[in-house]
Amino acid sequence: VVCPKSVCRTWQKEWEVCFSHPRSFGFCLLDEGSTAERRFKLVNIGCKSQAWPVICAINYEVLHELQDAINTYNPDLLILDEAHRVKSEKAQVTKAAIVAADRADKVLLLSGTPMGNGLVGDLWSQLRMLGTQIMPETYWDFVSRYAKTESLQVGARSVNKIIGLQDPAGLAQRLEPIWYRCTKELVLDLPPKQYETVELDLPIDVANLYKSVERDGESVLGKPLSLVTSRVVDIRL
Repeated sequence: VVCPKSVCRTWQKEWEVCFSHPRSFGFCLLDEGSTAERRFKLVNIGCKSQAWPVICAINYEVLHELQDAINTYNPDLLILDEAHRVKSEKAQVTKAAIVAADRADKVLLLSGTPMGNGLVGDLWSQLRMLGTQIMPETYWDFVSRYAKTESLQVGARSVNKIIGLQDPAGLAQRLEPIWYRCTKELVLDLPPKQYETVELDLPIDVANLYKSVERDGESVLGKPLSLVTSRVVDIRL
């Protein structure tokens, strides 16, 4: 599992909840320690684990640093959580993720925003991780087919900048066999949101600070400034 560092331990917790019975799993967390320590742990996990299969969770930031250790085995399944973090085709993390995906039997990409703000180029790296049968084109071949670009002069160089999407119907048709969109309404049986306003008494020192901000604001603006309706105040000292 490749994911943001902040959710590595969430993966471990949820995996243990869902798959603790009838067969235990070995879970290898690789979100802490030096690169050398993580590399040693990753290479030796298969030798020392008493529970199979083994699941490893690693964060994107160190994926390329552990490329040699990852290449020592072929995973049955590679899951990329927040897969849209794999963007630029030239980035180290993209190159490392593609190599890891090519060695896996199956690849699952999870993302709530696979393509942000019409940047169809971001899709190339994600689709390439699914294999060359899904993405046989080069990055620029894909971009020239589905993206609107404009030429910009940067010094002596001329570069193409992606400014939008073209052929959205063709792109949607291409994605249809390999993607599944799941909304909260489909998977979460939750009641409507409930909002409640809670009034809190400010400590004297905090109340004095609020009054000081109001006085300073009035002197700057030339009119009264009230923070009564404010819920969050960002004060930079």
